[in-house]
Amino acid sequence: MRNKDTGGARMTGTGLALRVALVIAVILGVNLIFGAALRILELELHPEDLAKIQRGVWVSLLIYALVLAIPFVPGVELGIAMLSMFGASVAPYVYLSTVGGLTLSFLVGRLIPLRLLARGALALRMKRAAGLLARLETLDRKDRLGMLLERAPAGWAEWMIRNRYLALAILFNLPGTALIGGGGGIALVAGLSRLFHPAGYLLVVCLSVSPVPLLVYLFGVENILPAAP
Repeated sequence: MRNKDTGGARMTGTGLALRVALVIAVILGVNLIFGAALRILELELHPEDLAKIQRGVWVSLLIYALVLAIPFVPGVELGIAMLSMFGASVAPYVYLSTVGGLTLSFLVGRLIPLRLLARGALALRMKRAAGLLARLETLDRKDRLGMLLERAPAGWAEWMIRNRYLALAILFNLPGTALIGGGGGIALVAGLSRLFHPAGYLLVVCLSVSPVPLLVYLFGVENILPAAP
């Protein structure tokens, strides 16, 4: 019996190490891809031909929206970098790209069946998580919310579930959220949870990501964002 427990603990430790390694690999891969994309775009942003400059801006905004939808990408930091790079004149387009990227990630989460996640959790020997996901698959939004509230520990976890739209807006604006999934990861989990109505989610995203682009558009980059060292 003792040997079996030791083997199970060792297997659990190995699974945790693999998950951590996978997260690190995703973060590094996204950083490398985005860095390479920016280096390519830098070549397009300084030609004498105005058409190429405009094309480079639109391509970079599209890449930004797609990259933002990927979990573990620092969405707040990327948005500020885009505004600093292109200036106040493109603030509305950066805003729309941010809303688009976060909405895309949310919709992808809504399309992923919870039973598929339950199978993945079971394959990783996370039996309790697999059982919870399988149970949530059979419930509607109201019953799912009630079940999560029953299981949530009293305190901040219960508060976040009850005030989930407000909590979502706060999470989108916190710096350093890449450690817990970034804007794309938060949006993906929101979609997976099935606790957010699409219209309510879209409203939260539109409002929560608007302050910085709006201030930059009204008052200029140099008056809102800190100057690069």
